[in-house]
Amino acid sequence: MGEIRIRNPGPAHDYPIAWVGRATSAAPTYFSPLRIESINERRPQIFKDGAFGTNNPTSEALTEVLALNGDRIQEIDAIVSIGTGKPRYTRFGESRLSDLVANIHSATKIVADTERVHRDMVEKVRIGHPHVPFSKLPYFRFNTESQKLADVPLDEWKSGRDRAGKKNPGEITLKAMDEAIAEYCARDEIQAEMRRCAEVLVKRRRLRQQADPSRWERFALASVFICDQEFCRYTKKTYRNEFQEHLITAHHLKFSQMPQDQLNWHIDRCRERWQYPDTVVKDRPTSSPT
Repeated sequence: MGEIRIRNPGPAHDYPIAWVGRATSAAPTYFSPLRIESINERRPQIFKDGAFGTNNPTSEALTEVLALNGDRIQEIDAIVSIGTGKPRYTRFGESRLSDLVANIHSATKIVADTERVHRDMVEKVRIGHPHVPFSKLPYFRFNTESQKLADVPLDEWKSGRDRAGKKNPGEITLKAMDEAIAEYCARDEIQAEMRRCAEVLVKRRRLRQQADPSRWERFALASVFICDQEFCRYTKKTYRNEFQEHLITAHHLKFSQMPQDQLNWHIDRCRERWQYPDTVVKDRPTSSPT
């Protein structure tokens, strides 16, 4: 595929996720750029929203993943791209000034056009590549062309009022967005495509779960296991199989001869699922297997 410049070389950064969100949402004319000091011990860098030119990052992401894994496209389970609506624009105005403004406006829309990337992806999957079999890559794109959504500006947040006259922030804007998405998702061809997408994702999930159940449980459910035995200092967040080994070795008398179904029940009792930001959800069973 030729030489590809990797966008994010080296190890992952440990900066707060709030900084990342602020950097990627620094849309010109809406938010000021974000300055982050000494990334990789270099000079400070300025970050802006990538929408101007890379509003649909699907192709960028695919290019980087293939560059990192040696073009092994078989390691990519599927690509699901979800759009935010198709913008309207015109290159014509009623006067010279309005015509100029229309040209500038349409130019910015074209640069931020997400459907161009989608069309390129469709063509790439259709034609394929001599070294990378794109035709075997499940690719899905969902994006409504509803004018209701196209008419919502990036900075719109119109409020409404309930029957008591109380102000509901963003109610009108959210209602327009909800209606547009509901109409889009109700279409028969979209329903069929979503079912096909769901079948692919569920199949991949089951294969991953079968390959390594403990690893899947840890990352898919954000599970941790905390030992509940008295005086045990074992509080490491770990995988199910490692936690089971801890119970059998560290608390040999109680767990080494325990039937597997009862042991699984006890492990479930010690499982906690983390939720953002700091709350813990405990889903412990209430009764022991007989």
